[in-house]
Amino acid sequence: MPVQFHAEQLDSPTHRFDYTNPSITNSNVGKGLGRNGPFDSSTSRDFTDATFTLVYPASWRSDTERFQDALINGHSSYYPNGFKSFFRMDSVSVANTIELDDTDLDTYVDAVSDIQAADDNLAIVFVSDEMRNRGYRSPYWAVKALLTQAGIPSQMVLVDKLRQQSSYHVPLKYLIVNIVSQIYAKLGGTPWVIHRPRSPVDLIIGVGKSEYRAGRIGGTTRTLGFAAAYQSNGAFLWFDSTQATTSYDSFNDQLTGSIVEAAEKYAQQENAPEHIVVHSYKRIGPAERDAQERLEDEFDGLDVTLAHLNDSHDFRIYDERDQTGLSERGLWIQTGGNKGFVMTGGRRNFRPGSPVPIELEVEGSLEIGEVAQGIYDLCSVYWKDQFGSNMPITIKYAEDIAGIIENAQKVDDDGVSRIDTDRMVSPRLRDIPWFL
Repeated sequence: MPVQFHAEQLDSPTHRFDYTNPSITNSNVGKGLGRNGPFDSSTSRDFTDATFTLVYPASWRSDTERFQDALINGHSSYYPNGFKSFFRMDSVSVANTIELDDTDLDTYVDAVSDIQAADDNLAIVFVSDEMRNRGYRSPYWAVKALLTQAGIPSQMVLVDKLRQQSSYHVPLKYLIVNIVSQIYAKLGGTPWVIHRPRSPVDLIIGVGKSEYRAGRIGGTTRTLGFAAAYQSNGAFLWFDSTQATTSYDSFNDQLTGSIVEAAEKYAQQENAPEHIVVHSYKRIGPAERDAQERLEDEFDGLDVTLAHLNDSHDFRIYDERDQTGLSERGLWIQTGGNKGFVMTGGRRNFRPGSPVPIELEVEGSLEIGEVAQGIYDLCSVYWKDQFGSNMPITIKYAEDIAGIIENAQKVDDDGVSRIDTDRMVSPRLRDIPWFL
């Protein structure tokens, strides 16, 4: 006997490009930025001047020069006049270049002191896909961690994507918009947000953790938790993390504190929140429930909703009426009072689709359809890719953060370079999305 569930199509996200004017929107990120500038260009910014340091092996000079020309002067109609015009900046320049003699790890690590001495706003470091996948001997992970610890935002550029003969090649007219959006965000900017004027949610907190077992055989698992805070429109607010610990109780206590502190900081800088949603991947743990209880006791009238998001399941959603076999994105299927599926993959215009929906289960008073809409919205404000993601940024960025932290611990344990993973993220970077 067939089972029937309630299903509906969620509202399609629209990108917004002006803080003061809600009508400045565009469904295409590149066109929206080119015509209107970033979301925060109409506000008072303290980073309208920017200087960059470029770091690359000497043998890659031609690739780097081509990229630098596109970055500063523009490339095609997608990014016509360069960084200054695209993001409505006052001045932008490559102030320093550091040519490396080799592509080995030690050469890259030695360059970190030169990057610090240059004292520019951001370092653009060229690596290859092969270099990224060298494990703990990877210049990608070592330099990323060392610069993060030093308080210098960095943008890694995979040279393979710039080369037409490479299997990783991405046309520069598309690639450049993704890269410059990440750079602008790491300067402290907000490239674009989602236009959702009637959202009842004030604050969304994405919770993640990094688990790392020291030593190649055996060893004790160290767990580090973190919380990243976002406005309901997807604008990044700040990041906080626990210290690595082998104690389950200590981990939960610290993570509870990180979640609570994120909400308290929001109350200090914005307003006392009325609705907070906490996103957890795989399962909701005691830390999230303890934070929910503490926050609802601390703030009068505050409702905290816990949302469990999971894509590690056997369910698939297909639509036999379409030639791809995939259902539309934004399909919401409610399977119970507090659970259901959000189709964030599905048929897509610019990326391969996926039949795997996000399984959603909530604890709290917020209507589950509102939580589902928020999840779908947050897939479209992924600043690493103008075409969005199949996962909301609360979970997608948590995966990125965990990957950086785990690789940093390998770098430290194997003596490649000293990295204090408990304090790897400099206080200077906690209010910007350093992990992009």
